[in-house]
Amino acid sequence: MESSPGFKVGKPSDDFVAFLARIKNADPNDVNLSEDDLDASWGHYQFTAGCLTCTTVLTSWDIVGGCSHACDLIAAALKTCKVARHLCFEHKIDVMSYLSDIYLENVVSKLWDLWKSAGGVRGYFLSHQIYIDQSFSLFAKGRREPLATQTTKHLIPVNSLIRRCNP
Repeated sequence: MESSPGFKVGKPSDDFVAFLARIKNADPNDVNLSEDDLDASWGHYQFTAGCLTCTTVLTSWDIVGGCSHACDLIAAALKTCKVARHLCFEHKIDVMSYLSDIYLENVVSKLWDLWKSAGGVRGYFLSHQIYIDQSFSLFAKGRREPLATQTTKHLIPVNSLIRRCNP
């Protein structure tokens, strides 16, 4: 995304805009939230309420509307993670994991899949001698057979996305 911020720019869908607004505008002091939506579970309501979820909203790159909107969603998910940590700190709750981290991973993974399927990743050089394609196969410059192949989702270039999305 960092190298092609103008790739397939358009208007995001109304569902995407509503989903993003719900995540961005969430208030941990809202008296209508249940205990299941607070502290280490902060983010549950934002990402699952009603019919707007990662799965139902993030169905194509055209619905996202472009890199800037994708970055806005990632930034909102990161803020959710930060708020969850702050809530647990303020309430002196020791936790092993945060639900918001799972939602962040889902958002990034889903956006990465949509970006790839829309043709946003064509491959790039890691150095002047090594090339990586969209399936994460490594090639030496000028060679057709891969040096290595890796398709795990853990190789998503999250740092690159986060750098552009830091609010």
